[in-house]
Amino acid sequence: MQSFIIRSVGERTTMFLENQIRSYFPGSEIIIIKESPFTAALTSTYTIGKEMKGDWISVLDADVIIDISGFKKLLEKAKSQPSQVFEVQGIVLDKMFGKFRPAGVHIYNKKHFDRAVEFVPKKEESLRPESFVMRKMAAEGFPFVQTNIISGLHDFEQFYKDVYRTGFIHGKKHLAYESELTTFWNSTTDPDYQVALIGFNAGKSDKEINFVTNEIDESPLLQYFSDAKIEEKSADVSLTKIDIETIIKNHLNLVDRISYNLIKTKFTYK
Repeated sequence: MQSFIIRSVGERTTMFLENQIRSYFPGSEIIIIKESPFTAALTSTYTIGKEMKGDWISVLDADVIIDISGFKKLLEKAKSQPSQVFEVQGIVLDKMFGKFRPAGVHIYNKKHFDRAVEFVPKKEESLRPESFVMRKMAAEGFPFVQTNIISGLHDFEQFYKDVYRTGFIHGKKHLAYESELTTFWNSTTDPDYQVALIGFNAGKSDKEINFVTNEIDESPLLQYFSDAKIEEKSADVSLTKIDIETIIKNHLNLVDRISYNLIKTKFTYK
């Protein structure tokens, strides 16, 4: 039996992802963690995950849509690792970056969760708490494995409020890529990118929040709704397996738009 943790703060694709798992992995154990800030969700990931069935626990953020072919390859890769490996991750097509990068898909070796939970930082200590834990674990002799296995989509089909929050956090975490990101977002008419830009600017100017949370000021987003005369998206998400595969394949032949420090080249989908 495969066990899954979905970490959700109400993303539009939460139920879609859960239904994907139930369809592709019948009888699997699924737990949805709904906690904020992210450090609280991360702590629960480790404390709850250690009690779940199986040696390797799939941990997915709810803004992910899995590509089943790639995700199964990632599971196989994880299960072939030596026992000291703490985590294995693939890459996803990230809508906000317009490229493939690691985000939101983790396969964890649960035998190391008791040790990992000791390294979860306080909420204000890191904007990247999961990466913080992974680096600490690697220093202790429990490395993570970064693969180039394309495992799904990230930040596609989200509520505008989710996109706004993502932009807000990018405005704090990824200021080094401000020029590249904003140029990309301004090059398209997709409203998601305009919302992301509003969130990015709000995050950049905010001086109060220095941790990952869903509790942020949404007044700039509400003002945009009023000015642009648009409404929030419906809750329904309708994507087929073929739709997901097509979105990924259509991007594979594109040169990466942004030189991201972890993933600098395009990958071959097999």
